Amino acid sequence: MHNYQLLLLLVLVCIRTFFTFLTGFYSNIFRLKDDPSKIYVITIAVNVSSLVLLIIAYFLAWSPVVIYFFMPSALALLVVASKFIATELKHFNFNDFLAFLKSSMIFAWPIMLNSLLMNFMNNYAKIYAYGNLSQEEMTEIAYLMRIGMLIQLSHAAFSAFYSKSLFMDVKEKFNMKIFKQYNVALLFSVFMVVLLILFTNYFLGSFIKISLELSSFLFLFYIVIWCYIGYLELYFGVLNVNRKTLYYSMISSVFYIFLLRSFDNISLLQLSVFMVAWFHEYMNLSCVSAKEISKRRANQRTLFHNYRP
Repeated sequence: MHNYQLLLLLVLVCIRTFFTFLTGFYSNIFRLKDDPSKIYVITIAVNVSSLVLLIIAYFLAWSPVVIYFFMPSALALLVVASKFIATELKHFNFNDFLAFLKSSMIFAWPIMLNSLLMNFMNNYAKIYAYGNLSQEEMTEIAYLMRIGMLIQLSHAAFSAFYSKSLFMDVKEKFNMKIFKQYNVALLFSVFMVVLLILFTNYFLGSFIKISLELSSFLFLFYIVIWCYIGYLELYFGVLNVNRKTLYYSMISSVFYIFLLRSFDNISLLQLSVFMVAWFHEYMNLSCVSAKEISKRRANQRTLFHNYRP
């Protein structure tokens, strides 16, 4: 019975993971076709169907209930796989696929390693904080970071919408017009998050309350810096220098661990300061490097223009 439950859990996790990959793939396809909202036809249909099936399974006592939540995702994967076998498999060339895979890995391996590193660092910080902060402080941080995800979602939506324009810009330089719009969108999301915090403190203060102290604003500032770093990483991708992202991430992470390990006991304010210092170091390195690379590319274009036959 235990082995069956473990196998079932593994299958369901794989289904949800592959469905996430699928939606990520098609969101990029629709973005390239200048129709990014079309992905919501898939995601909303699948998620609503999952919720409806989950409710039906619960009231009709179908067992195990969790299977019915993942059925629409599995069906979507089955439809896409069947379509590929029926229409695309005959055009598949293994050698072309290997060449594509090689080129993709050369471009993406630093991004993949950096994602693993950031995931490790975030979990390391959570575990370290769990051993040094009170339960109330941990709850407050978790709630604040969840609300702060609205800022990250704004960043992700804006970056996804303009990524095609940035990657297809033949000038390969920092687009100030888009960046100004990005600032407006990000600052507006910060303003809305602050309003949401005030709203929840007023109406839900008896359940959970975010203290309006310096540490809270520093945690929000950390999220904002995270967004700006993510925006800069787009340009490292445009300039095909993703390895620099990994290097700067490693340097700033070592600096962050050094700060944490230098103190036996840390307060909520100290943790927020260390997290801001961590990403501030990361952003500084990224900004300096991006400026140098852009300047070097501009000089190369000038030389090519002056000396071309």
